[in-house]
Amino acid sequence: MSFPRTPHSHRLTPSRYADFLTGKLDLSLTYPGNISTALEAYAAQVFQYPYLDYGFDLPSPIPADLLLPFGDFVKKYSLDALVPFAWIFAQGVGDILTLPTLYVIKAFGTNDILDLQTGFLTTALHDNSLLYSSAEAILGDDVLYSSTVLAVERDTQNGVKMIVQTPSSGLILIESKTLIVAIQPTPENLSPIDLDDHEAHLFAKFTWTEYFTGILKDTGIPSNTSLVNISPSLPYTIPAPPSIYTVEQTGDPGLLLVTYLSTDITTSDNDIQNTIISQVKKVQVDGKMASNPEFVVSSNHKPFTLSVSAEEIEEGFYGELLALQGVKGTWYVSASFHTHDSSLIWRYVEGLLPNITAAS
Repeated sequence: MSFPRTPHSHRLTPSRYADFLTGKLDLSLTYPGNISTALEAYAAQVFQYPYLDYGFDLPSPIPADLLLPFGDFVKKYSLDALVPFAWIFAQGVGDILTLPTLYVIKAFGTNDILDLQTGFLTTALHDNSLLYSSAEAILGDDVLYSSTVLAVERDTQNGVKMIVQTPSSGLILIESKTLIVAIQPTPENLSPIDLDDHEAHLFAKFTWTEYFTGILKDTGIPSNTSLVNISPSLPYTIPAPPSIYTVEQTGDPGLLLVTYLSTDITTSDNDIQNTIISQVKKVQVDGKMASNPEFVVSSNHKPFTLSVSAEEIEEGFYGELLALQGVKGTWYVSASFHTHDSSLIWRYVEGLLPNITAAS
């Protein structure tokens, strides 16, 4: 499943910069260079790879620039002024300076650049869940809620058989010609499926991030203040993960949106919440009232960005991954086969549909 990125270009209040590790505001922060010029230079490079808007169908040989650590790519094309903005825009992608440039461009690509120029589209009622409500109305009782897939057996000749534990009907057997997997393909997520050695080996190469989001109350932060996290001693002032990205006003008085990145997948949600609360309590803001932060709601979007090393990419990892489409009647449509952008994933699904229906 994909979670649409928030463009962060339409903040409700101007942002201030704070080092959440020390709690101190930075009132003198400036970035060298012109961000508009850097964005134009970045766009000139990104537009050379239009195929990245359609998935991971990469050419051979793979362009060397896509394999560079993004920090090296930035230096090569003098994009320093863009880096803090890219870090905020491509939330959840990971430590962007060390990641292969491929993943940064996937998270901040041509569609995003064009949207920054022309404006972002959203639903009329500002409610993405309506899409799923509409699907529910069509599918009716064929949707199983609060259920667990226990085992999946795939046979090229006889189709797919799936045993599912349901809360109301107990164990049920589902038989179909094809299986569509719309979850992140980690070994743990795919453990009920009868993966062969090659499939298991391929999926085990992925590493991933945790992208944690939540709504806080009782922060004491004034309603005219949103905060961007910085680390003044680090390159481009980008904090090293694990770290808060931003604490932003939501438009509802007293409720603030917090976003957080961790690359340590063993970190518990409770530990992340405690870290955020501690740092928000400590941050020093003019006009801050008594602070007793509490989460109203939170969600850990993990496993988030799935990635492999530049060496694996160069050796043809994504060619092998895409070759799994249709094998044993199984098709994959998660963000790992494209990017964490709902509109692009739906387009990817639309492109796969003729092959899926033909196989059915």
